[in-house]
Amino acid sequence: MNTEIRKYAISLIWRGLNSLEVPAEIVKRFDIIPGGRDEQEIADAVSDLRSEIEDLVRKLPENIEGALRNGYTAAQILEGIAAITDLIPEFELRCKISAVEEKLFDEGAPAREAAEKAASEARLAAIRKRIDDARQWLHDRGLPA
Repeated sequence: MNTEIRKYAISLIWRGLNSLEVPAEIVKRFDIIPGGRDEQEIADAVSDLRSEIEDLVRKLPENIEGALRNGYTAAQILEGIAAITDLIPEFELRCKISAVEEKLFDEGAPAREAAEKAASEARLAAIRKRIDDARQWLHDRGLPA
């Protein structure tokens, strides 16, 4: 399967066409004789591509999560995966990376909320202390507080 047919097959798979529709579309687009050996080779290659894509999609979230936890940026992950494989369109890959980023962000929410609450309480305590100190200063000088 040449590169152009491979790219087209991948795009058809991602568009949701089934294993019979993809070879049929390729045969139509590239003027391949239906029912011949070429069509069967394409059908076999499409089946292999579909398996590879399913395997990639299954493993991708875990790999993206590991990379994000190791400090890689979304852009670095996108670039790295795109350099390794052509089995996932860029838009789909961006969506997968975003989903993992959101998951990790949500995991950190309780810790962030606790830190924000502690900081807020510390600011409030500092304000109360300043008010109490001001009242004490007024009291020490015999002024009404």
